[in-house]
Amino acid sequence: MIGTSPQGVREVAIDCNAAPGASGAALLDAQHRAWAIYVGYPSANPDRAQPFSRTHYNFAITIEGAFRRAVHAAGGR
Repeated sequence: MIGTSPQGVREVAIDCNAAPGASGAALLDAQHRAWAIYVGYPSANPDRAQPFSRTHYNFAITIEGAFRRAVHAAGGR
């Protein structure tokens, strides 16, 4: 876990591969339920392969709080 916003949404560091255009993809749990949305990568040099670290990782935000309510509203739930 990297941080939590005042709205309760958490940023999660992940070491999964991703590429341009992957933003908005759902991260699924073992029961195939979406629990986070892929956002992007903060990296000192994203074009170069590097080990996972605090300066090179992919990240997602959890579907919680106001964000979860907005996702459900958009989906008609």
